[in-house]
Amino acid sequence: MAHAHRNIQLQHRFKRHCSSSVCRRGAVLLASLLTSLSSAADVEVLTVRQTFHDRQRLVAEIPATTQVQVGDEFLATLEPQQQQCSLRVVEIRTKFATLDSTHCRQRELIRPSQRLEKSLLPLSSVESSAAIVPPSGPIAAPAPSASYSAPPESENQPMAPRAAATDVPAQYRLIDLGYFPEQNEKILIAGIHRTQTNLTEKIRTSTIAATVSTALKAKAEVAYGISDRLATSVTLSHSLTVNRDLTYGPASTVNGTSTTEVSRGLYDPEFKLRYLALDEPQRGFRSTLGIMISPSVGEYKVASSTSEGTVARGGHEAKVSGNFVRKGPVFAAEMEMSFLYRDRREGKSESSGRKYTFTGQDVFSIAGGVAVTLSELTVVQLGLAWNGVGSGKIEATGANSTVIGEGSMLTYQVGVATELVPNQIAFQLAYIGQQETTVKAKNNNTDWDLVQSMGGFFAYVMAKF
Repeated sequence: MAHAHRNIQLQHRFKRHCSSSVCRRGAVLLASLLTSLSSAADVEVLTVRQTFHDRQRLVAEIPATTQVQVGDEFLATLEPQQQQCSLRVVEIRTKFATLDSTHCRQRELIRPSQRLEKSLLPLSSVESSAAIVPPSGPIAAPAPSASYSAPPESENQPMAPRAAATDVPAQYRLIDLGYFPEQNEKILIAGIHRTQTNLTEKIRTSTIAATVSTALKAKAEVAYGISDRLATSVTLSHSLTVNRDLTYGPASTVNGTSTTEVSRGLYDPEFKLRYLALDEPQRGFRSTLGIMISPSVGEYKVASSTSEGTVARGGHEAKVSGNFVRKGPVFAAEMEMSFLYRDRREGKSESSGRKYTFTGQDVFSIAGGVAVTLSELTVVQLGLAWNGVGSGKIEATGANSTVIGEGSMLTYQVGVATELVPNQIAFQLAYIGQQETTVKAKNNNTDWDLVQSMGGFFAYVMAKF
């Protein structure tokens, strides 16, 4: 409006001081020039934040002073030839707009932080001109009259269904189930775990020993998108402390006595590789396959009441997994299956000098989860997992071996995740618990039960950089 007002003032001044036909023509030209300049100054601009080239979509941020509607057309200027391609707005969520890049053949050249300018040519003029310009080549048959519908060429040939106009491809945020890094995207996940595990050893109903273990662990994971379908990550964790308070019961020879053991140090690293096997954003389906390898790096020192232990395993681990995600506007669901293989582990007690060997106890897991979108920045997550643990054996020098039977355990998780900075920084807080489970143990001719339960909290900060 300010531009228009200034233009009118300049035109009036020009006409007041010039009455010839030449001056009048100059006034017209001046008005056209000023109108063009004011229109150019008011061009609306969006900023690209995320690109989904394989899905022919991108997300751009809308400035507070810009008005954007579904159906608006924007232009992207592509380097280095300075060519332009058309993008159309298909969805708006608060200050973010989703644009369709189907008609942009070189969409891969569009990068985050690039500016998009609103097209100055009205869409109605483009559509009307396209309707009256005949195609090159053979003359096309005339279109059927609007008073009747043209029948299909064959009664046995089904008509192709039309997609609903409201169908919008699923978009994944940092806080969503099934999020997968884009090409060259880096993600940092840092968090704290605090868990408490209760283990009671019983002969029938009489307690041999009861152990309460409290563990505090810091964890950091860096993920990198090798391509839009392949991502890798490395995880490092450090135990700030693991305290084991052990109290002997009436079924032992030292009833009433107690000891405390402490372990700390670095956990063995984890290296992961994930492949996006299925990605159908129009239907909200996504599936990934993954492999994790955790080599034995640190030495496993068995803790005792007089010497500190470590948290390294003393052996290798490997896991294969696969998941399937269905994401909707409000609800999302995930199913996952995995198998963890544990190699032979070896440890040593610094106080007694006794060596220990652990074998078996592979884990097969089936897990499921749902997420409910409370707002554009917050979701609530619920999860349930069944873990089947194979039998194992503990062997120690100068002692009979102990066989631990197979068992299963049920774990559950309740959490909330929110984006602190949209599409950049997110926070997650959750509680995880394990239902009480019992497995059998045997040493020589003695049988007893191991009863275990667990609960704890973890908090994560996720950031893209």
